[in-house]
Parts: sequence; C-alpha cells; structure tokens
Amino acid sequence: MNIQRLAIAQEQLSSTVSQQPNTTLYSDETSKFGEKVMGYHISDEDQRYYVLGLRDIPTKSASDTLSTFKELLQDLDEATLSASDAGKKILANIRNTMSDRAATELKWHELLQKYRSDVLPTIQENWQNLSDEEKQPLENITSFFCGLHSLVQYAEVCEKTLDSVETSLFDGKGAGALVKGLAFKTEGNGVLRLVKNASKAFARGGNEQSGVYGPFKLFTKEFLQENGFSKVPIVPFRGNRFNIMFFNAGFIFFLHKQMTSFLDSYGASNKLLKCVEADLKEPFYLAGCRALGLISKHVTAPLWRILEDKAVHILDLPQVYSRIQETLGKGTDNPQQFIDGQLSPFQVSSDAVLDSLTNASEHDGLTCSILKNLLPALAQVMKSHAAHLEVETTDDQRASTKSVAKHNKFAERVFAYLDHLMRVRPNATLLGLEATIMFSLNKTSEWLKSLPDQEAKKLISTARKHSRKLKAQFKERVESIRQQKREAMKEKEREKQRREEKRQADLEFYTQEIQYYGLWQSEREVEEMVNSFRSDNDKVKALKSQLRFRQHVLRQTASRPEVYNFSSKGTAHSWQTLQSNVKELVRQAFTLPPPSVVDEGVPLLVGRRINHKFQEGDYNGKVLSCVPGYPEWFNVKYDNDDAIYSCKLNEDYKNGDIKILC
Repeated sequence: MNIQRLAIAQEQLSSTVSQQPNTTLYSDETSKFGEKVMGYHISDEDQRYYVLGLRDIPTKSASDTLSTFKELLQDLDEATLSASDAGKKILANIRNTMSDRAATELKWHELLQKYRSDVLPTIQENWQNLSDEEKQPLENITSFFCGLHSLVQYAEVCEKTLDSVETSLFDGKGAGALVKGLAFKTEGNGVLRLVKNASKAFARGGNEQSGVYGPFKLFTKEFLQENGFSKVPIVPFRGNRFNIMFFNAGFIFFLHKQMTSFLDSYGASNKLLKCVEADLKEPFYLAGCRALGLISKHVTAPLWRILEDKAVHILDLPQVYSRIQETLGKGTDNPQQFIDGQLSPFQVSSDAVLDSLTNASEHDGLTCSILKNLLPALAQVMKSHAAHLEVETTDDQRASTKSVAKHNKFAERVFAYLDHLMRVRPNATLLGLEATIMFSLNKTSEWLKSLPDQEAKKLISTARKHSRKLKAQFKERVESIRQQKREAMKEKEREKQRREEKRQADLEFYTQEIQYYGLWQSEREVEEMVNSFRSDNDKVKALKSQLRFRQHVLRQTASRPEVYNFSSKGTAHSWQTLQSNVKELVRQAFTLPPPSVVDEGVPLLVGRRINHKFQEGDYNGKVLSCVPGYPEWFNVKYDNDDAIYSCKLNEDYKNGDIKILC
C-alpha cells in the first residue's frame, strides 16, 4: 500500500505541478548509511514546496545527477492518469534553480539548461516561429545559491581568523595551552572550544554523560526568569547547523558569571567541566564569545529572519548584503561603536542578552581587537555572496523568480526526515521511504480528498496496478546502480595499478639516471661534477636527476619543500639555483638520524669485496661506504670501472644476488 501512495503522489505532481509556471528546482545530495541519495524538489509562485523524488545515485557527478533527473521525469510521464508529457511540462516550467555552490551543482545546472533547451521545442507552442531574442529568455535558467550557507561560511571564516589572532596572542602556542590535559579536544582555537564544550556541558541533550543541564537549570532558575527565559537558552551543536556558533557564543557570554559560580559551588567533577572552568577564566576567550554574540545580534540572526521572510524577494537581497557590508566596514574602522550598538545594519530589539553584550567591560580592548580582525573577513564573505545575485531586476525577471526561496532549507528538511525514517525503519527500501516522504510533505492526502469520489476511486484502483511496475523499476534501478558501483570499484583498482606501475617505472628511470651520473654525496663533488659538463643544458639535466632521485627514490625530507622545484612562478630555475638546492640537500643528509632498526640477517658489507649478480652478468667489486643519511644504500666500485655506483645491497643479499668474496 505504501508503493500505491507513491503512485498517487506521482499522479498529483503530474496533474498539478506540470501546470505551475515559473517554478524553481531545488537539488541536494547526501550520504546515508553508505548510500548516496539525491533529492529533487520544486516550488511554485506561492513558494509551496513539492518533493519530486528521492533517488539512489551511483556518484554525485553532474552527469549522474542529470540522468537520474531524466529518469524521474520519465516516471512522472508514465504516472497513472496524467498526460504522457507531464514530466516535460514540469521541465519546461522550471525557470530557476537553488542549491549550494558546490562545483558539481554548478556543472549539473549547465547540463540541465542544455537538456531543457533540447526539450523546449517539443513542448512550447509555435517554437519554430519565435525569434532568437524571444527564445533566449525562455531557454535561460537563473541559478541561485542558498543564503543560509553564508552563515556557515561566516563560521568557517571566523574560526580561521580566531586561530590566527589567538596564535599571535599566545606566542604560537594556540588553543589548548591553558587547559592541556583537561579538555576532550584541544585542537582549533580556544573561543570555539569554549563554545562547543559549554554547549556540551550546559545545553539540554548536549553531553548526557558529563553534562550538567539539570543542575545548572535549577541553579540559574531565578536569574533566567528575571531575564525572560524559562530554560537554559544554550542549544546543542547536533542538529543545528546554521548560526549555531554565533547564537551559543552570545548566550555563553550572557551566562558566563553564572557558569563560573555554578562550577565553583557544584564542582568541576569531570574533564569536560574542568575544561570549561579553565576556559571561562581566560579573558580572550570571553571577549571572543562576546564578539561572536554581537555579530549574532546585529548581523546573522536578523539576516536569517530576512532569508526566511517570504515577503522579501530574492532580488532584494543585494541591497541587504550591501547594507551589511557597509556596516561591517564601518565597524572595522570603529569597533567600539559596533560594541555599543551604534552600528547595526538592522533595527535590533533590546533584550537582556544584548544589554550584557553592549555594557562596558574591562575587556573592551580585547573585544575591539578581535572585531577588527573578524569584521573585514565577514565583509568579504558578504561581498562574495552578493556577487552571485547580480542579475537583471526587471519586472519580468521579478515575476519569473517569484517562486525562488532564499535558501535551500527544504532540501535539508527532507534529508532530516529521511534520516529519521532510515533509523526507525532500518529494513525499509528507499522506494518505500520516498513514498512516505512524498505523500506526507506534498500533502497528497488532502489533494486526494479534494478530487470527485469517482475520480479518486479510479485513481486508487489504477495505483494498485501501477505499484507493481514501480517496484519492478526500482529493482532494475538498484541492480543497475550496483553494477555501476562494481565497475567503478574495478576501475579504481585498475587506476591504482596503473599508478603503481607508472611509479615503479619512474623509480627505475630515476635509478638508471643516477647510475649514469652517479649520486653526488658532498658539496665538493657537486661542484666538480657540474663543472665537468660543458653546456648549461647538460648541467641542468644532471642536477635534475640528483633532485629527482633524492625526492622519489631516497625520499629525503627537505626543510624547504620548494627545494625540489624546477621552476618558480612559471620561470625555469637556472643551473646555479638547482646546484644550490642540491648542495642544500647534501648538507641535510649528514644531519639525518640513524636508522632505528638494524637490518637483521645481513653482514657488515662496507669494506668487503663482493660478487654482484645482474641480469647481464656477474661483477666483482668493493663496497666503499654507505650513502650519508641512507644506510640501506651503499657506494660500490666495480673492477675495471672508474665510476662509483649507489645500490641497495641488503635486498640483493637476501635474494642471493650477492656473495662476499673477502
């Protein structure tokens, strides 16, 4: 019966959404329990959302995303009572797309526009009679990107900025210096660590083992009620992606005195609480929380409300972004005014939290220093997001983009619903979960009740028959995807083997080169060997062979990675520069530590005469020494040959290719 609901939901899409003009397509991909799932959704001019489908995909590449979308449209074409071209009509009515800014999404939108242009002539009336100027606006799809992802990028930028500020303030020691041995995790900056750990300790559902939400709620009950809160306002990180860092930071600063008093009286009885207790005593971390809280109150929280306000058109966002960018620029020049609330891009209502953030503090200087670094970084993020909204704002464009929401939150909501269902119904197929989600979120039951009784009964009857076809198609899709994944895995194995074969061939080539030129093991030898070549080209070739052998065969670690480069900024190095780099590596080889383990079963070879077996014959010679820094490599002088060769003798001895003569 669940699959029958899917057939009815597809009929709903075929008969209703196909008639909606100027729609917007939302797409997103996620990985759930080892499977990649692609979600396709659509909204009409009233910004009502519909789930078009949830499908397994072999990979999240643009081509797989498009082919899966074509398959979904074909399913809608074959829906029970609808016209056979319903899927094509839905495609033709898509005028906008909304997604994140992933590279695969950008490419898939390009492929979608090309595919739509190919389909339009078969759907649009009098297409052949339209001029190129009339066709162009019908063919174009306007791509938009989720505004809420700017808040995620805000958090990423602030984290990196706070890292650099903290490193400079604490003389390079960075986060964890004050709470070493106490924290669960000490990587990253201390401000973010305080926000995360305080959320685990004091938020409802934060850390069930070490958290103290219940006792802290009782401890602060009167204080919270006085300030208009019925519970601790801090929320856990899990399940909260956007604005969580800024939101929690403001409340942590608001409650930091109560947290300190609670830990002093209640006692920091575990590592998590001890970490929070130590971080609350550091003024820089509190100043960082205050700065993030101010950004939340003045910028991110009001911006989120605007992004969710359906009355604000998406083409009005550039003005909002411009206002924010201007305010952040002024705040950079005068952060104290930003702290005092004199600079704000929005009208912000006063409350107890904002008052605590704006009240004068002995650490205003630290907060100003942090804001001086954070605000210009955030302004750059805002500028980047505004650049993607530079589209024409004519009346026609505003009408065609009326269906566009300013975020991709519906796709995230669908995936959250899917995640829940997959946990409570672990044995359900994606087809059954797709049916449940579409029937529920598309409000298919309400639509079905609105139909005349005779039509509804006919639809239910045909849905029973169509459900068998849907199950058969699903099994075919699953098997096809399984075969594609198998082939992809085999191709990865073949590619890995090809890379290994190429690596071995390269190592053999580099070793042959060094057998020809010899391995130069002192600065004097480098100079003598370079001077033995007449042309600059020969000198460059010889020096490159030394660099390649030390990098790829000896795997010598250099203090400067660029020492192995053959060029800089597109300009090839001269032989003098290459010679200087080889000398640097030779010097460093003498400082390498000795091996920690002696190769067992191999006698001392240095100073011994040996018989060395090669494919072309046996050669007698004397082992002169080890290569400096690389005791597994030996310098050998063979009889009747003036050259010195570098070889890995230990492996050949174990293989029986070396006999000791004396």
